Amino acid sequence: MAIILLWGLACWLFFQFFYSYHFFYQEQNQLFLFSGDYLATYFQKPAWAACMAGDFLTQFFYYRFAGPVILTLTLLVMGDLLCRSFRQIHNGTWAFGASIVLMTLEAYFFLHHDHRLSSAMAIIIGSLLFLFYAIASRRMHPVVRVVFGMSLGIVAYSTAGYGWIVFALFAIAYDMVKKKRLKWWGCFLTLGMIVIAITTTNRSYLLNTTANLTYPGIAHYAKPDFELEKTLAVDNEYYFGNWGKVEQLVEEEEHPNEVQLFFYNLVKAQKGELPDYLLKFWNAVILVVPITVFQILLAAFTAYGFSRYRGRIREIIFFMYIILMLMPYQVTLVPNYLVSDWLGILGTRWAIILPGIFSPFSVYLLTKVMRRIPKAYYEAARLDGASEFQIFWHICL
Repeated sequence: MAIILLWGLACWLFFQFFYSYHFFYQEQNQLFLFSGDYLATYFQKPAWAACMAGDFLTQFFYYRFAGPVILTLTLLVMGDLLCRSFRQIHNGTWAFGASIVLMTLEAYFFLHHDHRLSSAMAIIIGSLLFLFYAIASRRMHPVVRVVFGMSLGIVAYSTAGYGWIVFALFAIAYDMVKKKRLKWWGCFLTLGMIVIAITTTNRSYLLNTTANLTYPGIAHYAKPDFELEKTLAVDNEYYFGNWGKVEQLVEEEEHPNEVQLFFYNLVKAQKGELPDYLLKFWNAVILVVPITVFQILLAAFTAYGFSRYRGRIREIIFFMYIILMLMPYQVTLVPNYLVSDWLGILGTRWAIILPGIFSPFSVYLLTKVMRRIPKAYYEAARLDGASEFQIFWHICL
């Protein structure tokens, strides 16, 4: 009992304090309506009972503390039923250990943001049907037991989806261990269930064979995604109207992503503080705009000269550009500092702008592009009376 309580406490603490916003995400993306038309849609696919119960409980994830509590209690119920099912096959301490392992594995699958609560419900229903089979079939004739087991298998598939696999595995193991003189009946039971499930459900549900037998979906391997948790935290806090919390969460991030910045700017705009916030980037605009504009102009004119006029001097200068491009940025720091000091621009924005304007990489890239322009274009433009600048502007650019 102490181990179970510690496991449940650890599960609740983790999902409550480290992964709670995943529950709000699932609630916002899972619709559930108490209407006849909507409830009827659950019967259009297998696992109607597991999906209905899981989706209904998911709606309570909206409330704080409710999601981790519901998940922990669901996993504890699942573990208890699994332990009871194992003990029907062979009573021993291994049953308790196996149930703990399966509970932990299912909890681990819930680290994926799209893993549904109906997955655990499918295992619960499959275990419940096996317990009913184990108790009800003790004094049955072998043939009746097989028919009874196959019928419960179909019920398990209809109500729990892939929970029928849980039921089948337990039923086979039970018949193999408890009914030693009927070892092969378990194999016939499984084979019959698979054949019936495949032949009957493909006509009833618009799903392929794999999806039919594993609905509502076998869990996928996923690592704890704490970056997604931070993004969901910003999204949900904005949804709840906690604008101050949104600002705090984003400002704590060293490199916030696009989604976080979107909600942060949205909060600033709604509070009328967006212009003040954007002014913080004015210094970067002053530096980037002139560097970009003048770098493009100088690189374009230089590349045009390298591409149009040939000679040994041009090749030497272009080779020097390539050498400069291959040099690490740290090599040019001291020369840039000395030149800026000689020009008297240290401590000003020009000390950053001027070195940024002269980019050897831009010259190299544009030269390669302009050299690929056919000479016939230049000759045709010259015959039409175009000047050198017109050829540069209309053909090269």
